[in-house]
Amino acid sequence: MEIVDELLMEADMAENLGDPADGAYLMRAVAEIKKLRYSLADANDLCRSAFQIAERGGAETDWPKFRAQLSASLARQHDVMYRASA
Repeated sequence: MEIVDELLMEADMAENLGDPADGAYLMRAVAEIKKLRYSLADANDLCRSAFQIAERGGAETDWPKFRAQLSASLARQHDVMYRASA
């Protein structure tokens, strides 16, 4: 979170020095970084789950729940990856 903390400090300084536009821009950058980190963590959790499922050969897997988690994660990832080009 180091870069996020640095950006937040920069945003505060920009706003305090009378340049709210720069501060707002940095705050949007922080929000975007947080979304990307959440999306990556979400995808990593699902990769770990998929690995464990593969290790068990699919045994003892709640497939409807896993499919629902995958679907939700893919939707979030799609939003992060492609919303700018929409």
